[in-house]
Amino acid sequence: MSRILFMGAPWQVAAHQERSVLECFQATGHNTGNMLIGHGLRSQLRYDHLESYRYAMKPEWVEENFDLVVIAAANFLFPGFDLSPLSNFLEKIKLPVFMVGLGAQLPSSEAELQNIPEGTWRLVHLVSERSASIGVRGYFTAEQLQKHGIRNVRPMGCPSLYTRPESSIRLRRVADPARLRAVVNGSRNVVGHSSDKVSATRVEKQLFQVALAGGLPYVLQNEQPEMYIAKGADTAEHVPAVKSIAKFFETDPDTLVAYYRRHGKVFFSIQEWFDWIADFDLSVGTRFHGNVAALLNGVPAVVITHDSRTKELCEFAAIPHATVSSIEKLDLRRLYEEANFDLYEERYNSLYRAYVDFLDENKVPHNRGWAPDVPPRGQIEHPCAQATGATGRVGAAAAG
Repeated sequence: MSRILFMGAPWQVAAHQERSVLECFQATGHNTGNMLIGHGLRSQLRYDHLESYRYAMKPEWVEENFDLVVIAAANFLFPGFDLSPLSNFLEKIKLPVFMVGLGAQLPSSEAELQNIPEGTWRLVHLVSERSASIGVRGYFTAEQLQKHGIRNVRPMGCPSLYTRPESSIRLRRVADPARLRAVVNGSRNVVGHSSDKVSATRVEKQLFQVALAGGLPYVLQNEQPEMYIAKGADTAEHVPAVKSIAKFFETDPDTLVAYYRRHGKVFFSIQEWFDWIADFDLSVGTRFHGNVAALLNGVPAVVITHDSRTKELCEFAAIPHATVSSIEKLDLRRLYEEANFDLYEERYNSLYRAYVDFLDENKVPHNRGWAPDVPPRGQIEHPCAQATGATGRVGAAAAG
């Protein structure tokens, strides 16, 4: 067992029921999807004591009270992220440091890393020196690190992918795709760093319009004004934002508010998110972790990729996906029928084994094991699939 200092993505929002939406949002690192990263890694660790890093911690105290530092990484290799505070702190201690989930975020996989803050590179080099290997999100990030002289890298995807204790996964299938219970996720915020901003804008608008027309739930991750509305905030305080969002989605403010009041979903608890999403047949959208939440609970998902980060992760894990530029008219049923969920299930088992080996290579105490037996594949219909009149169904007319 071990005493672990946990850095990076948060694994929970403590006492979220007693805190304001803003306080909870800030605790997630301004994106609820971050919780899946932190929660995933924490769930895999074996320890006597685990504590999240706080800036008030003194290096000498950390040196005396911990054996290992683990970092639940995300898209750290991004011009806007200066991780000097972490590198400055870790340079003052001598503990081994383990990092997984490190990713480069660029508009496309044809781009090159530029303008990454010096403090961020210092952190990556430090981790490289104090660990057997760094877990990166995919082959694109691995290539970028190798170009900067960092060669002990292992493409591992995101730690959220391995949240399940089982080394195999099976997704439920429905017999009648015309009756899918679907959930949507997306964000007008991703357009700015998309590889194709015109296509990304078109797809985000269509995701909202399909959800609005079908009365489908829409999961929010970092869309702050929408989150306030969904949580019942007084919209009089957000009139300019509501008008701007309504204009983007080509609807009127009253319709927008009414929709988010009824169908907007915000989760500050991983367990509540998982319990809720397990009742659906399909998740679709541009949010990677919103769709991973579905996959981890046996719900088929299709990610609509918009930048190098989402594309890299989906390609690595064989998660069904389509690029924003490939979608002219959003059709949820078609995306479901064309998705190769079998490949995802097959890839998962081999990736899980590689991930366990990666943890062992870095001498990280963990509770994960790999088993070669894979459950038989087959049509598994959700018990609610034949219910009628349920909110969240997508018929042929609403799917277009």
